[in-house]
Amino acid sequence: MSNSFQYTKAILLDTSLKLSTEEKYFLIRLVDTYGYEKLKTNYFVDKTINELEELLGMSDYLIAKTRDSLIEKGYLIEPEIVGYTKVSRGRPRVRFAFATLIVSMINKLSKHKIEDDHAQRIESLLLWNDKGESHKELTPSNRILLAVLYAHANPCGAVYNLGVMQMAKLSGLKTRDRTEGQLEKLTKLCFILDRVSGTTGKYFFGNVKGEIFLNIFNDGLRRSGASANLILFLYNFNHEYTKNWSADKLLVHSNTRLTKASINEKTVNHLMFCLSDIKALINNEVLVNSLAWKRTVILPDCSWCSDLTDEANMVMHSIDEHRLLPLLLDSSLNTPALKKLLQHKIHYYASMMLSRHWNKITPKLIIIQPLFDELIEQLISKKNKINLLELATLLVADVEVKEQLVKELNENLVEFFHYCIYQLIFETAFLTKGLLEMLYKGEAVDFNSAVYSILSIGYDSNRRMKNFGVIAKFANKRPCHTYKTITLHRNNPVISNFQDLNFLQDDEHKAFRFYVKS
Repeated sequence: MSNSFQYTKAILLDTSLKLSTEEKYFLIRLVDTYGYEKLKTNYFVDKTINELEELLGMSDYLIAKTRDSLIEKGYLIEPEIVGYTKVSRGRPRVRFAFATLIVSMINKLSKHKIEDDHAQRIESLLLWNDKGESHKELTPSNRILLAVLYAHANPCGAVYNLGVMQMAKLSGLKTRDRTEGQLEKLTKLCFILDRVSGTTGKYFFGNVKGEIFLNIFNDGLRRSGASANLILFLYNFNHEYTKNWSADKLLVHSNTRLTKASINEKTVNHLMFCLSDIKALINNEVLVNSLAWKRTVILPDCSWCSDLTDEANMVMHSIDEHRLLPLLLDSSLNTPALKKLLQHKIHYYASMMLSRHWNKITPKLIIIQPLFDELIEQLISKKNKINLLELATLLVADVEVKEQLVKELNENLVEFFHYCIYQLIFETAFLTKGLLEMLYKGEAVDFNSAVYSILSIGYDSNRRMKNFGVIAKFANKRPCHTYKTITLHRNNPVISNFQDLNFLQDDEHKAFRFYVKS
């Protein structure tokens, strides 16, 4: 790490002075060029605009505009005219020094932890010696935003729980539109692998922040190549598990809506009777314990979900018959973006389960309480009662019956949904664990200490699951090959190992080309 990095981090992540993205880049380049120890002592930069262009990597117009803005805000100071001779010919010299406000801000230093690999990337973006060797296609705004993303990424390059307006504030881009434009450009330049949009509290999920997956495999910013592993799975057969993505299993009947006319009093009474049974089943752990896994001929080292017990199936049949889960999830989840959000959240919590609780993922489903509580707190909207009232209005017109139905829905169906989605998360984690153990059989890999991120790039709503990817960052001992693919046929799976991404050019691996630029 360079001597300037701690000061770079302080400027990059500061929001107290409300610096623009150009101002952040300007100050970071000055600190790297002159050294903070010199600049904090009232040292005056004395260069022509032309000379600063070379040092800072900014246009003469942008340098002049940024300098004037910082002086106007009181963040830079100009020298007194006494004793200073103005150059009368040629390009004017620019003289300024750091004001106390800037020095105080930098002196605070940021305690924010940045992964070592990503710190190298930030250095390449902001602390370059030769801009021509460090992605000259990137503007100062691109560089600052990308550095902010790397500063908040996990070891797998996943940026979780950082909303667009937080990015705008941290990067100095300030507006949603400008930030969205920069994210779009970084995606086109292949620095972003995938992006999942969040919601603003209008839908069932409540206020959920979007998430970004960075390309950490050939971004050209890390000096010693990729340190994480990319594992790509391709399903070349139809199976009960692969005929639907997890999100679509919940929404399988979402195209059918109920109306008041379609429900009579007898049906409502039957529905409430079924709902009242759900609580007893949950308390008796029937639903939790009803799911088990079995080995198959196709994948002897992995497992597929078996059917629910008869007792649990009776409840599932009633829920399915009345299309309650799709109704509860709201018709807005029919949009591709929100379906992908649901699928991504299943992958997100499955990734957390693999990273934090590897040894607890066994053929017997168990409730990992901290994860379950986090799921309910972060994923499920606090506006459920409003949605349930709307649902009850669709089902029945009688006010008294409707109030009772809302009570039953709120006490039972919502909790039932919690267990349904948790079951899908556990199922995803368990299958992924089995595939990883099969893939690395015989290698000295510490699965328990690794960090995992399951990607949702291959998700296509209403189509069967064909491929998905997992990024794994192993501690200490790493596998011999950075890239692995496994093609699952009806007979034996085919495993391939690669040291670079040239394999994406092969026709047999074309299904994976959208993961990283080749």
